Amino acid sequence: MSVLLRLSSAILATLSAGVALAGGVTTEAAIDPLEKYRSNDAIHGLYEIRAEAKDFLDRQNARDRTDWRPIDPDIRIVVDRCVVPLRSKWTIFESRKSVMVSCGRTVASAPERGWELPVSIGSDRLQRNYDIHEAALKFIRSEPNRNRANQEAGYPSASTMVYKCAVPLQAEWREKDVEPSVDIICTKTIDSAPMPRSWRVRVPVT
Repeated sequence: MSVLLRLSSAILATLSAGVALAGGVTTEAAIDPLEKYRSNDAIHGLYEIRAEAKDFLDRQNARDRTDWRPIDPDIRIVVDRCVVPLRSKWTIFESRKSVMVSCGRTVASAPERGWELPVSIGSDRLQRNYDIHEAALKFIRSEPNRNRANQEAGYPSASTMVYKCAVPLQAEWREKDVEPSVDIICTKTIDSAPMPRSWRVRVPVT
């Protein structure tokens, strides 16, 4: 099954909400950025594709006690209308855990008979890679060794997905690596995280 990702130059609008009233500024309820991108006779809307990913994640969350949610697809992506129910499954896309939404049969006029579209996901219980980077940078700059103090911390692998730490992050040099690197260590994750309740992430150093 091929991936049909056609970029449409016509879909470039962005949505915003807000209204100024006498005596103060009131912000309206946020507008769904995909509200305009619903299915029609020729195109399968990103709104419905996200809804399929959300249904899949809701089932997984109920089973695994997780809190995954879909991240809105790029509004420039256009796929042909599907004439059979969409399907979803776990996948790895650009080294990140994602949901693959697929269509088994498109409308007869479509150049491709099916398509697959990865949908990125997020979770409020995940530790941000930025936090891990900052912990490594703070550790390096606190080193008494001047040569190491002048080094810079990179970021963990893009595939890194660890649960938030309930205690301050720890750090230590990873001495056995050929290239300089730091291990950021969490000894106790938040109570809602599944086992294991600790983790160790490598951060490269330049």
